[in-house]
Amino acid sequence: MLNKKEAHEVFGKVWKEFNKVRKNNTDDGWSECVKNVDELHNKYDNEFYEKIILIVIKEADRESKLDQNTARMEYKKAGKAFQEAWTMFEQFVDNIDSFETEGMKVLAEYNKQNPCRFAAEFGSVIYEAVCKETKASGSFMNAAYSFYEKYKTGIDEANAGKALAEAEQIINAHPEYMLHMMNMYSDLKNKVKAA
Repeated sequence: MLNKKEAHEVFGKVWKEFNKVRKNNTDDGWSECVKNVDELHNKYDNEFYEKIILIVIKEADRESKLDQNTARMEYKKAGKAFQEAWTMFEQFVDNIDSFETEGMKVLAEYNKQNPCRFAAEFGSVIYEAVCKETKASGSFMNAAYSFYEKYKTGIDEANAGKALAEAEQIINAHPEYMLHMMNMYSDLKNKVKAA
């Protein structure tokens, strides 16, 4: 079960380590960071938190190798992506019943607003964790997300047949999500009509 209070604590602590190692980008600073992150991992032995920790530390390591001005710009992008990832996580947890129908749209918007590798990895890990929480099939959600991304501008008459065939392939692989997939197809088709 995803615990929002505990997740907030982990997010806060891992970001604090990121900030500390940015200010002390030395062997001692990194040793301290590794020690603290190990303690954090041991305290919250959870696959979701482990992935979050690794993504943030990987970003800190990447930024530590950049020149100061570039690192400063990258840090701002990472900070924005991190904060918005937390907001997205909260939205998913607070509205868990609508995750299957709204989750992909929210993730797509997050990725659009934060076009960087750090955000893509961070969003993906959050999305995967909530999929597990809702017992939604990860493979279905990945296929449906790819379908949504491909046709997010809408399904017009020219690509309707191809899109329907792709939707049917996903339904054949995941018949329990037929209604969800057909609703998504219909919404994307209506998007063109409304334009």
